[in-house]
Amino acid sequence: MPVSGQGKIGNYALSQDFIDDIMLTKTWEDYDKAALSSAGYTYVPDNTYTQKHFIEPSNQTTRSHKEYDVRYYYSAADFETGQTVTAIGIQDGQTLKSAPGITENLMKNKLDRDEAIKQGGTPGVGAQIFSVVSSLLLILGGFLLIIL
Repeated sequence: MPVSGQGKIGNYALSQDFIDDIMLTKTWEDYDKAALSSAGYTYVPDNTYTQKHFIEPSNQTTRSHKEYDVRYYYSAADFETGQTVTAIGIQDGQTLKSAPGITENLMKNKLDRDEAIKQGGTPGVGAQIFSVVSSLLLILGGFLLIIL
């Protein structure tokens, strides 16, 4: 069951769809181990060399894993605290919503509009022209069928 938090960039809150579209490319491993321990959990790097890290109930770490044991895996975006980022989205009041057609709504560093759109993965001009032309041809074909 995926769980996500809240996000804010500058004075803008990120909508849930924006948060869901953020590329999660690394494993979160910056836990407060004392807080985990007081809650009965332990941080465990995976010893099968999958490069993943987990938290699990403390009583599971003292024995061999058994069926139905619980492990929580946390993925995170590859951003550092205080790093400058560029967000591409649709402003709705003080909320930033995900922009359709953009594959990466949040990118590292400060980018100008053109560079952000280029890195964000929007369809190229050729693809946009093709989609408009093909739509017009379909509409024209429909009109011809109705007339005939």
